Amino acid sequence: MNTPIDASRYPALKWLDQALSAPGSAAVLRSAGQVLAVTALAQLLALGLQLLAARLLGPVEFGIYGFVLAGLGLCLIPGKFGLDTTLIRLVAQFTAASETPRLRGLLRFARAAGLGLGLLVAGAALLWTSVAGTLDAPGLRRAALVGAVLLPFAVLSELTAAALRGLRRVASALTGDGLVRPVVAAGSLLMLAAFRPAWLTGAAAMGAYLLGTILSLVLTTVLLRRSVPPGLVVVTREHIRGYLRIAFSLMIASGILVAMYSLDTVMIGVIADTTTAGFYSVASRVAIVVLFVMNGAQMVVAPLLASIAGTGAGPELRRVVRVLNGLSVAAGVPAALVLALAAGLVMELFGPEFREGATALRILAISQLLNVLTGPTGLVLSMTGLERRLVQLLAGGLALNVVLNVLWIPIFGLVGAAMASLVAQASWNIGAVVVIRLQLGLDVTPFDLVRRASPQAG
Repeated sequence: MNTPIDASRYPALKWLDQALSAPGSAAVLRSAGQVLAVTALAQLLALGLQLLAARLLGPVEFGIYGFVLAGLGLCLIPGKFGLDTTLIRLVAQFTAASETPRLRGLLRFARAAGLGLGLLVAGAALLWTSVAGTLDAPGLRRAALVGAVLLPFAVLSELTAAALRGLRRVASALTGDGLVRPVVAAGSLLMLAAFRPAWLTGAAAMGAYLLGTILSLVLTTVLLRRSVPPGLVVVTREHIRGYLRIAFSLMIASGILVAMYSLDTVMIGVIADTTTAGFYSVASRVAIVVLFVMNGAQMVVAPLLASIAGTGAGPELRRVVRVLNGLSVAAGVPAALVLALAAGLVMELFGPEFREGATALRILAISQLLNVLTGPTGLVLSMTGLERRLVQLLAGGLALNVVLNVLWIPIFGLVGAAMASLVAQASWNIGAVVVIRLQLGLDVTPFDLVRRASPQAG
């Protein structure tokens, strides 16, 4: 005869029981489960694309491809101007308040601004690289040109996905860039390998990425139009000024965070060479596996946190953060251990030359594990109106990252860049934990689960 387990005697079971029985938490878990399935598939497809590209292109051409993609990530910062995070936050709030005219006006403004900024930044980037002479190699120049064409489409695609996330259509948001783009890009590379293997270059890989992005944008645009209620469009100059104020702060915050993930690869390419940058870009991409559950769950809870923050409901905010942390730790810790123990084998999947990045992968896996153990600090700060504090913390982390990269890459190469990333990520995340505790009275770390689930905590 089976006897029921007393959850109160086991902290982890007690936390799970409380999380599932709390109002709204079960819905978060159900939504997170659905989205995590799509996120897992998207993560596998992204890694599969990296693996395929590395195998087909070889280390030299793949290095060009990875270097230009990292530069694209940096150009997306001013291209999006923080409008992606602004859309997640304001679309959720306008939807909750049934302000359909303002919602439609925000979407129209974001599309127009994103297209204009994407074209402007693409032109400026090409002009700067030409004047600076950083694109002397013909292969690199061609890949960068394709990247410039890609930029406006990438901006619009990410803004459209952000709007879908604000509407809580997270699976739809992931369908484009997460599923369609890698499948189309991989299919294009395979066709080249079958019929025109001589054309397999970094520029061709960027072209395949461009084609995938265009088709992704078409699909998500259709999904967004079907998700937005019909009605009037209301957008005034005062509204636009308000949107831009919010977007500017969020651009700096999210932009610095993106820069911290992309700048290492770019700096290695400039200080060392693009082949080494390709090794590092693979290690960096693989290490993100540690965060894939955390990132997927954040896509679900971001609009929910924005809605809760607008009502000032502290207990609900704490409850959602605890559920998110439980999911993140359960997946992140085992993933980090696997990557740390099998880094050489994992990197060798991309080609025997890529084993050079094994030590960097171990360090980056530890860095991402620290991100999990400090909790969703960036999300909480950006969705609760504390984006200025987030900007300050991220700016300090980025400055530290740049200084350490300049000092350590010439000496330690890939390992130096990985160590710089670890120190910078740990610094700003720990600072954010302290700020959130002081400003909101909230412990966003997973250690709050143990404290609150213990019998002494009741």
